[in-house]
Amino acid sequence: MTRDLRRDPAPDAWLAPALPAGFRLTPADRPAVDLAAASAAAYPPGHPDHQAGPEQEERELDALLSGRLLGPLLPCSALAIAPDGAVAGAVLVNASDGEPPFGGPWISQLFRHPDAPGLGVPLLRRALAGATRDGLAAVGLAVTHTNPARVRYAEHGFTEVMESLSVDL
Repeated sequence: MTRDLRRDPAPDAWLAPALPAGFRLTPADRPAVDLAAASAAAYPPGHPDHQAGPEQEERELDALLSGRLLGPLLPCSALAIAPDGAVAGAVLVNASDGEPPFGGPWISQLFRHPDAPGLGVPLLRRALAGATRDGLAAVGLAVTHTNPARVRYAEHGFTEVMESLSVDL
């Protein structure tokens, strides 16, 4: 999916979206270990994007945060911080190689802990507004067909550009 930010820029108001009481958004400046528990909880067994567990989540998050997996982490990335100071969610946007819609700025992760409802949309809006502010032409993402978040992406101006199928043998 992709959203063309030149034709459809995100509103400036989305830079400071409404959040559940006590939560705040910050730059994505914490180590992967701080994000891993919320990420693993967001994708429990049975979720279409479930991984093997927090250790695998931490390795992938570290590769994304460091830029080793897709390219440098962009400033429009953000963390949702709970009242107790723990990371409750994140949106990570990396500068991957290529041009939109199949390359360029890419939302590599967007998750929230299930005990912190109401954070997904603010995280998405913050990333889109930050990407617009930073002059990015578009933002892409990949989402599993059965992931209910597809509806939220479409509601926020993302359109499908390709559908693929993976087969495990």
